[in-house]
Amino acid sequence: MKKVIYLSYDLGVNGDYPSLYQWLAGRKAKECGDSLCRFVYEFKTINKNETNDDTKKALMEIQQDLKESVKIKQGTRIYVCSDFFYNDKVKLTGAFIIGKRKQNPWQEYENDGDGLDSID
Repeated sequence: MKKVIYLSYDLGVNGDYPSLYQWLAGRKAKECGDSLCRFVYEFKTINKNETNDDTKKALMEIQQDLKESVKIKQGTRIYVCSDFFYNDKVKLTGAFIIGKRKQNPWQEYENDGDGLDSID
């Protein structure tokens, strides 16, 4: 099964960028901005996208593939996004496959008390 994957990466100052770039070049990734790229990934361990387990297996496969090629250091963060199955349907879904989310730098600008969550 093939899927378009968007991958965002933050390997830190001394990260293994040469190995990551070689891995991305092998998948003919296209640059999409600072530390963001797009490529088609051919999954070997899954052939359907119908359950949350399929999504977990897909994310684990990409994670393992990267870990075999790139030296992962403390602080490394890699986030992928694609049309994965999640909560009973296929939809655009993203997850950190390495590392975790940090506090956002714009948090001090957020104003949660204005009640304008959406315009209907």
